[in-house]
Amino acid sequence: MTEENNSQDEKQKYILGYWNVRGYAQPIRYLLEHIGADYKEEIFSVMKRRTWLQKRDAMGLDYPNLPYFIDGDKRITQSGAIMFYLARKHGLLGATLEEKTRATMAYFELCDFRFAFYFATYGLWTEVKKYDWYSKHLPSFLRRSSDFLGDRSFMAGEEVTFVDFLAYELLDVIQYTDPACLANATPNLWKYYHRMESMNAVQNHRHSHRHISWPVNCNHASFGYKAEDKHVRDSVDLPDPS
Repeated sequence: MTEENNSQDEKQKYILGYWNVRGYAQPIRYLLEHIGADYKEEIFSVMKRRTWLQKRDAMGLDYPNLPYFIDGDKRITQSGAIMFYLARKHGLLGATLEEKTRATMAYFELCDFRFAFYFATYGLWTEVKKYDWYSKHLPSFLRRSSDFLGDRSFMAGEEVTFVDFLAYELLDVIQYTDPACLANATPNLWKYYHRMESMNAVQNHRHSHRHISWPVNCNHASFGYKAEDKHVRDSVDLPDPS
């Protein structure tokens, strides 16, 4: 039983609007696939920002921004608000109070780390930023996440919740900065990453016309947009998670 009616009102399609990058929308895309939603995307080119700027104030959004999400007469912005809305509606917050607490705690911890990633990769990808990223942010995040996950199958427990799709996306993205970081340092996270990757929702999306594999960031980022940033990961052979 979900907290709200989980049928889409009058079979209307959900609408998700975002840039033509992974960014804040990718976990939402995976979540929509997981719940089997009928949805369409409204994609805006990062090279033609004027298209979005001309449209945003006429959309009836309380806080005009990308991503936005439309469910009938409900219009939601802020990626976290969208994920929590879908999780409540489709019963993916967690089954128990402990699971709900773990999922929520993990969500905000992951958001803090995502901010650190964006801080490092937007603006100048300087040697100072690289040092902070590789010596502080990345190893600390991997250690804490590994300890938090422990021997559980998913972040909240033994069943997937909304936060797992954010965790999967971040674990995927950080491998562009250090392709071996999961495989070499955190065996349980490496197995968790592949457990998530093998899920039907993730596989269905990754093999669909909707999937955006690259870029990770927008065009004004110093890392995560250029094609050469992607090739570093593609050239590394990694061990089997088993």
